[in-house]
Amino acid sequence: PKRQYTTDDIYKLPDFIRVTLFDGEILTNDWTNLIIDEEVFKNLPSEDHHKTYRLSIVKSE
Repeated sequence: PKRQYTTDDIYKLPDFIRVTLFDGEILTNDWTNLIIDEEVFKNLPSEDHHKTYRLSIVKSE
């Protein structure tokens, strides 16, 4: 089954990624498909816990 995302999941994403939560799906506001590694949602970044995000092009048409 496809994962249903929540509002809490959206808050765990970095601010520079513009997304919308619609019916349990994370959608971008342009023609980009967003693939998110589940590790992103496990721990919120904080002053003591920093995260590094890697953005890559998976497929370009």
